Order: sequence, then C-alpha cells, then structure tokens
Amino acid sequence: WEARTNSIRNNTMVGAVAGVAKTIGTIATLSRTASTTVVVASTGHTVVVGDTITVSGANVAAYNGTFAVSAIVANVSYSYVCASSATDSATGYTVSVLGQGTLPTNWTQGNNTGVVASVVGTGTESGITYIDFRFVGITASGTNTNIFLDTLAATSASPSQVWNLAFYVRLVSGAMTNISSLQCGIIDTIAASQGTVTTPTSAGLSTQRFTFSRTLNAGAVTGVQSFLQLVTAAAPVAIDITLRIGLPQLELGAFATPVISTSAAAATRA
Repeated sequence: WEARTNSIRNNTMVGAVAGVAKTIGTIATLSRTASTTVVVASTGHTVVVGDTITVSGANVAAYNGTFAVSAIVANVSYSYVCASSATDSATGYTVSVLGQGTLPTNWTQGNNTGVVASVVGTGTESGITYIDFRFVGITASGTNTNIFLDTLAATSASPSQVWNLAFYVRLVSGAMTNISSLQCGIIDTIAASQGTVTTPTSAGLSTQRFTFSRTLNAGAVTGVQSFLQLVTAAAPVAIDITLRIGLPQLELGAFATPVISTSAAAATRA
C-alpha cells in the first residue's frame, strides 16, 4: 500500500468509559408537569443531564420506556421527555438510571438535544477495537445526532483534495425504527458533506466496513473533520438503538486502505 496517514488521532477509543448505574434517590412522585415532560421528584440522587433513565411498570403507559434525562434540579428532581402528554401521577413504577459514560479523547457529540449517545461498552471483536453507543431519547429540536471523531482544527487540509473515511459498524441491539439513515460524513472549513448511507446488521463487525470519499471545496479550505450521523424522523419520535463502532480512519486519498491504529496522534503507514 502507498503511504497513508490516519488523521483521526484516537481510533482505538482511548479514554472511553462505559456508563455506570446512578443513585436514583428516594422517589416521591412520578408525574407530568408540562407538555411531555415527566418529573421524577427525588432526593439524594446522583443523576445528571444526559444520563439514561428506564421506567417500567408505571400504570401510565406513556411514562414507561428508556429516555434521556433532560433536566435536573439538584437534590429535588430530574426529568425526561416522553412521547405523550399523559397527565396523571404514576404508581407501580420501577426506575433505574445509567450514566452517559465518557467519549473517547477528542470525540464529541453534537446536535439533537433530545437524543443522547451513551457509551455502554468497549472492547475488541475480531481484532477490531470498538465502542458501543446507545442512542436513546425523544427527538427534539433537530433531526440529526452526530458523533464527531476528532476536532476540525486537528487535521489540516487544502482546497479540492480528495479524502476518504472508513469505519466498522454493526447493530448490537434495538432497531432502526424512526431512524431515516445512518450516514458517515466529512466536513471541511466551508461546509459538511454527508456520505454513504449504511444499514448495519448484527453480522460480525469485521464484515461491515463502510467507506465514503469526498472532494473538498475549492475555496479557502484549511481543515477537515469526520463524523457519523444518525438521521431521524421529524420530532418528536422515540429512538433506541445500540451500534458498535470500530477503528474509524480518515485519510487523504480517494479510497480506503487497511486500518492504521492511533491512540494519541495521527499515524502514518510507511
């Protein structure tokens, strides 16, 4: 293979930590207060915005399910948005909360505030280092949820260059219900460009490597960035899917080459 550089500085998921169970506190009530917001009145909790709450057994069916925690009042309550405007206080419920975990170093989540991407697992499958993301919540102001694989400032680029993004992905659990597509994309300092629409299955991770090539804009381009994007139906709809992402690679060139592992800096294959 020709010399190539993987510009994603951390494709082996260094720094990623799976979320752990949170203290739900002493719950007094579970009820809707405004629109579709359900408030869990609780003291002594350790819940924060972005955690994942699961409610089951409530006699108000709309309150049951898994959602993103959307607001906190310290030591008083935490709340989430459901897909119905049921008005009753609930009884018979069981509540658990899982922390959002920590993204790999240099990775970030962006856009749709109604859906969170929680880190629920890390490991290796068929020699491929991976991270498991659970995307869950009720879509809110936007229709896209993005995972940025590095910062835009980290990788220099020039006008009209051809770049390629490749990554492994497979379905771990959940479904594509209310999800229009899973796309990979490349941003330059002028504009974003979505790429290949992927339909991951539960087949082995090593059998599902997707790629996307893009010619950058001809204008004043100085940098490039890669991302994965979950495109959802119009708000508000419920999303719950877990995807395994492995060894992403962003390289200057029109086609993907074998994986170059990185952990702290871009790396070049001689």
